[in-house]
Amino acid sequence: MQTFFIAPTDFGVGLTSISLGLVRTLERAGLKVGFFKPIAQPHPGDTGPERSTELVARTHGLKPPQPLGLAHVERMLGDGQLDELLEEIITLYQQAAIGKDVLVVEGMVPTRSASYAARVNLHLAKSLDAEVILVSAPENEVLTELSGRGVGMDVVQSAAQALGAALHAQRAADVDIIGPVPCFYQRVNGMHRWQIVLRGAQPAALLDVALPAGWRVEVDPVSLL
Repeated sequence: MQTFFIAPTDFGVGLTSISLGLVRTLERAGLKVGFFKPIAQPHPGDTGPERSTELVARTHGLKPPQPLGLAHVERMLGDGQLDELLEEIITLYQQAAIGKDVLVVEGMVPTRSASYAARVNLHLAKSLDAEVILVSAPENEVLTELSGRGVGMDVVQSAAQALGAALHAQRAADVDIIGPVPCFYQRVNGMHRWQIVLRGAQPAALLDVALPAGWRVEVDPVSLL
């Protein structure tokens, strides 16, 4: 069985999107593909299941094992139990690999609070004997996502188009504006979703606009889904 370990070189490179895209591509090639996110990294305010694992389950019908909690992982690392931590992860990995031709493993994202992520990713890739795929973004480029949601599709679309027009009116030469477009998951929990993505060295310079009700800004989003 082949294992691909997807490792980000930095924060905000779209790791989950790359992982899901690879799963989809391999499945279209006729392979039995599994997915495994060893360590959960919840976003602030997250209370539900781990995002990558849940997205794969919804879109591909897979049932990956639940990742280890971040607090548990940090406690074991703090106690010098790296080997024991790797053993726990390998056990989950073996569950995810049952009946699969290929397994896509999503590594940790380095953040200010998880500076140890690169070291953990290195040990994981070696322990799983995986082929490593590094995911990076162009140098000095920042992604900023503006996303809005609402019950009425027409209302959300109109707000997205008005916001997009305002952003285009003051667009800098070094900033790309992608959208407005419907989100990959266009409707979640009865709410319609649209997004605008800004890409460039200083996309935040365009954010001096009034956001419609129900819209939010996320700099260096982990996923654009």
